[in-house]
Amino acid sequence: MTCDGEARQIELFQEQQILRALATNLIDLGKIAASCSAICQAFDVSDFFKATKKVLDHVILEDYKDERLFNNIITALDQRFTTEKRKHIADSLCQAIYVIRDSLAEKIIKQGFQRCGQWSLNFNQTMSLCSKIPDKTNER
Repeated sequence: MTCDGEARQIELFQEQQILRALATNLIDLGKIAASCSAICQAFDVSDFFKATKKVLDHVILEDYKDERLFNNIITALDQRFTTEKRKHIADSLCQAIYVIRDSLAEKIIKQGFQRCGQWSLNFNQTMSLCSKIPDKTNER
């Protein structure tokens, strides 16, 4: 399993309880370098983000508003946020859930893994996405 993100965002994965759970389930977790996520991260090379933006451009309140979910999110949020801030966060999360659910398709997931050479495993495909490094052996 690979993940992306800043060190602060993924520090949870360094906790002993999480490391034990991963090891118990034979899961090897790796983090790719931030500078190569556009090459090695399947969702970055797929049409997933383009698809979600397309749906988001046309989404209206009636499409995504789920009062129960909205209220559950508001209740779960830290009470130090103002009521308006909690409503804004809950609204944004409801939109995100709707947009992702509406645009995430199996073919988009497969497409990303195929494009970056991770499914089926294709080292040459992965390397073809990398920048060319100039050969300096012939320079004088």
